[in-house]
Amino acid sequence: MPPCSLLVPFFNEGNRIIETLREVNKLQELQEIICVDDGSDDAASQKIQTEFPKVILEILPYNQGKTAAIRRGLSLAKYELIFLLDADLSGLKVEELSRALETMRKNNYDMLILGRARCPWIVKLVRGDIIFSGQRILKKTDIIEALKNQPNNYQLEIAINKHLRSKQAKVVWMKSSLLNTYKSDKWGLIQGLSREVSMTWGLIQYAGLSEFLMEVWKFARDEAR
Repeated sequence: MPPCSLLVPFFNEGNRIIETLREVNKLQELQEIICVDDGSDDAASQKIQTEFPKVILEILPYNQGKTAAIRRGLSLAKYELIFLLDADLSGLKVEELSRALETMRKNNYDMLILGRARCPWIVKLVRGDIIFSGQRILKKTDIIEALKNQPNNYQLEIAINKHLRSKQAKVVWMKSSLLNTYKSDKWGLIQGLSREVSMTWGLIQYAGLSEFLMEVWKFARDEAR
């Protein structure tokens, strides 16, 4: 089985990143865990250093966005197989992550996406619970190729999708119990909804309406079993 690096970018996630690490640290299938602190001003990095001394921790001097944090993390990763994971997850089950890794390795997919549970309707409307999920296993070389198209912040997922779609890659998704902390939880219903719409519009502006609709319609339609 190919070795795997797990990469978690985070920014001011407080105890959420600690709780996530407590779970993923139980995964025997991982060869290394890399966390990139994207310029947080809370105490999460100090807690990580104390509780998880084997975790590779990189602290950026200022906030540069999720994509920049992942780019930095990739430069530290030793292995070709990368498991990207968001920091603000709840409902994380080690057995689901383990099954996802096993499925990816056995079938030699180009990418496996872990779908998110109980998403807001606006997210489900564009299949964002799957195609824009930050929880995905893929090859480092494919992420590097996607980064050449200069995505920013939360545009990385759609950039990866576009790259893999262009090479007709085999991409599947798998159900999971994972829940993100959505903008409505962080900012309240109205402001949260406004930010979701703004982010979706940003994705359309980045990829183009045609690419966005093609991903919603056709990308990652096959469910892994």
